[in-house]
Amino acid sequence: MFAGGGLELADRLIKSDPVLALEEADDLEPPDLHGLSCRWQPYRSLRGHMLTLLARPIEADALALQREMIRELATVLGDASRSASPIRAENMRFVWPPRGLRAEAIAVRGGVPYPLYWLGICAQSWLQAMAERFDLRIGAYDPPAYRAELQRNSDHRKVADTLHMVLDCTEAERAAIEAYLAALHAHGRIAYGTHRADRAMMTCLVFSLEQSRHVHFVDGGAGGYALAALQLKAQVQTLPAGGAARAAGPGARRGQ
Repeated sequence: MFAGGGLELADRLIKSDPVLALEEADDLEPPDLHGLSCRWQPYRSLRGHMLTLLARPIEADALALQREMIRELATVLGDASRSASPIRAENMRFVWPPRGLRAEAIAVRGGVPYPLYWLGICAQSWLQAMAERFDLRIGAYDPPAYRAELQRNSDHRKVADTLHMVLDCTEAERAAIEAYLAALHAHGRIAYGTHRADRAMMTCLVFSLEQSRHVHFVDGGAGGYALAALQLKAQVQTLPAGGAARAAGPGARRGQ
């Protein structure tokens, strides 16, 4: 959870500030992406729809409006708030070889030759598949404990300058949430975007299994946040000047 516009300002600065912006260069060292992977199968909806939503307050008191939205979403979901998580034991599947193994090898290998690194993670992921199939602990990898931590450490709900959520919803819940967001937008209170799919995707960043230091980034399938953002940006462009400035965040108001 973050408040105050800092995340969007930082994003804008690294893209456009002449001092901070990153430029392409032929001699740059590859970034250290060790621990980044995407080995789990897509997470199929258990309740009907994987709803990806973005909601950006336009009102001056953005934090109060975000709290209001979170309360209303909790009311819509009711007792299903926990089961609305897109990552649950019932839809977690690990299949060998993982579909993202080649992309992982390309992104993470650093200076190691691709064939050598690919063979290494093939062997590692096969051991992970055996551990998952038989709930067998191998080294620091304890499948039941890791799966429980993975669910807790997923970021399917983020509160920042824009509210980000991926929710596993019934059709009635989806309709109620989208109607609520549309009503807020009609009253000039938010800009928003939604996207529906039948599954969610996850990218994992594992720092240490021994210390349970890992975080998991969740997105809706078939476009997810990217397509929801298109709708949100289109709404922002139609706002009056004052509302557009508030929606754009602090960087825009500072002339960044």
